[in-house]
Amino acid sequence: QSVRFNPLGNMYQQKSNKMSGRTNNKINQKDCPICGGANLCGEVQRKENRRNGIKDPLEPCWCTKVEFPPNSIEAVPVEARGKACICEQCVAKLRLGVEVS
Repeated sequence: QSVRFNPLGNMYQQKSNKMSGRTNNKINQKDCPICGGANLCGEVQRKENRRNGIKDPLEPCWCTKVEFPPNSIEAVPVEARGKACICEQCVAKLRLGVEVS
């Protein structure tokens, strides 16, 4: 069974102290909490655009077009959940059953 991502609920998100985007105990919302790469989160970009007075793009985030495997949240460290989206590459690996880190 697959799970749809809810961008407003930020269900799939964040990493551990090893995460490259972590500074001063804060999680960088632009980084994947699993691999540390850019997550290209459309919701984060929209928030940033609004702060900068830029009109939102009409295209929805990539995450609204894919199905997340049920084990997606388990791949994210507990302390990092709900704070940053995982990237599309990690979602693809999880769907194939490949270990992510």
